[in-house]
Amino acid sequence: MSARTAPARSVHVICELTRMANCGHCWAAPQQPCIAGRHGADGYHLARFARAARRGLLSSADMETVLAAAGSVFTAASIVYDDMLGRPS
Repeated sequence: MSARTAPARSVHVICELTRMANCGHCWAAPQQPCIAGRHGADGYHLARFARAARRGLLSSADMETVLAAAGSVFTAASIVYDDMLGRPS
């Protein structure tokens, strides 16, 4: 029997799970966005997604989705906005 990788969750779920962790870059508290962005979309530092993944809140497929949205060059301080991940504007 081969191991199966879970598919990435919806963007909304990825962001909601990420909000459960505090941010390791700006220290935004759980349930608070790192930044309010374009058209009211919440933004999160990549450091926060990484923290959520380390805590088991996000799968590797979820992280692939987030890193693809971050682009080819990024740091822990890079911001990923909810609308960049496919949220309707």
